[in-house]
Amino acid sequence: MSEDVVELLLDQHMQIRDLFSEVEQATGKDRHEAFGRLVRLLAVHETAEEQVVHPLARRVLDGGDGVVDERLHEEHEAKQMLSKLEEIGPDHDDFPEMLRQLRDSVLLHAHREEHYEFRYLREHYEPARLQALAMAVRTAEKTAPTHPHPGVETMTENLVAGPVLSLFDRVKDAVSKAMSSSDSNQTGPANEGGDVVDLIMVDHREVERLFDELKSHPEKRPLLVPVLAMVLTAHSRAEEAEVYPVAREKAEQPEEIAHSQREHLEAERLLAQLTRTSTQSKKFDQVLDKLIDSVTHHVQEEESTVLPGMREQLSHAARMKLGRAFLRSRREHLGEEPGEARKEHLVTQAHNAGLDVRSSASKDELTKLLARKRG
Repeated sequence: MSEDVVELLLDQHMQIRDLFSEVEQATGKDRHEAFGRLVRLLAVHETAEEQVVHPLARRVLDGGDGVVDERLHEEHEAKQMLSKLEEIGPDHDDFPEMLRQLRDSVLLHAHREEHYEFRYLREHYEPARLQALAMAVRTAEKTAPTHPHPGVETMTENLVAGPVLSLFDRVKDAVSKAMSSSDSNQTGPANEGGDVVDLIMVDHREVERLFDELKSHPEKRPLLVPVLAMVLTAHSRAEEAEVYPVAREKAEQPEEIAHSQREHLEAERLLAQLTRTSTQSKKFDQVLDKLIDSVTHHVQEEESTVLPGMREQLSHAARMKLGRAFLRSRREHLGEEPGEARKEHLVTQAHNAGLDVRSSASKDELTKLLARKRG
């Protein structure tokens, strides 16, 4: 049976506890090597949690915002302490005491995560979703920075800065101390949110990769379908909420956006159907093929019309600002199910499709109206 996200993170907490003990007991070269492993594991582990676990905990916990904000504050303080330890090195006289302080802080933080977040994730998400989240954490770890970067604690900041900081860190690892500080890298474009056009295209490539996996590895389908639903739904809702209205008005693309919105509606219908279809049935392949055709056609059109139009009509600053809004919205929509949009989002979809809707229209009326507009 595949690991779920809670098992994965609990195992990493245990590895972190063991590494603290190893660093404390080691000397000389062994201490340097053990500390290097601890630094990397802490940096990668916290980044993956910030990208995947905390956003979902915000949604399912009572008072989730307060709980997660406390964890992020703790992570920020731990990163500062870890950065200081990296700076002075294991041979410094102050290293043992500072390491004990960091250990106590990190282990208390881990205990709070296990008590306040992990057990509630098990209560609110079925095993297949928790297994899919473990895969999402593994994916996040591949592009996570390998050194601490205080100030990059939210999902949005990590999704944008993560690959850049990761590349920087891996170069830093390769040349050891040739680059003396990673802090200077945090003041550049990575923290600005990213060009919204680039961010959308990165999402497109990830969805295409998931489609390839679903076609090539049928045995992974029970785990991959929830991941696809999570990624594609959050992406589409963020585009509809933040990107399409701007493209419709400021990039002067009302017809293109209306067409794209209709294609979104059809893709969401097929995605919802896919999540309700047994992965063992023949019908699954039929629905999957239709979804792939629908999304592939939409991506090709969007990347040949809407996105080039935004590059041409919107300034770089405007695209960067929109990138921040897109990432923030995508985080907020994580965990939503396809075909179950809230009423306020149905109104947004209707406006994107060029429809005039009454403010008093019910959710059922909006749903039926949009069903007739699917592309």
